[in-house]
Amino acid sequence: MPWDDHVEAHLTIDRADVQDGQVSIAGTTDLPTDAVLDYFFIHEGEMGDVTRSPRFQAGGQTRVRDGQYSSADGLSAWPDGDAVFDVWFELGHDTSQPDHLVDRFGSRGQCLAGPQVGVDSPGDPNVLRAAGSVTLSSTVDR
Repeated sequence: MPWDDHVEAHLTIDRADVQDGQVSIAGTTDLPTDAVLDYFFIHEGEMGDVTRSPRFQAGGQTRVRDGQYSSADGLSAWPDGDAVFDVWFELGHDTSQPDHLVDRFGSRGQCLAGPQVGVDSPGDPNVLRAAGSVTLSSTVDR
């Protein structure tokens, strides 16, 4: 596909829940199988205080399989409150994508398009992003 063509892509979060000390997220996308998605959780209490210790953050990567993705992380030691999270797809930054995705979307995501696509800072690669939150409660599921 020529680089002057734009490919619209979408990313949904269909489920986010906490059970048995694990927070699970799952969703759908029209990205091809083997696309690497990054995800990151942070406790709401840390959003305004970067000096707080201990740090209640978690994250990782998952791969798209047949239009679906999922991940699970242990957050049982986290305090009550909300954990906010992002799931994203990017090229040309910290995540290595398969060659066929670089060919399709461009080395910095310059062919990636759609309402969920943007840049974090000027000059950064295009990123496809979805966000959500889950409530952590010591009386529910932990």
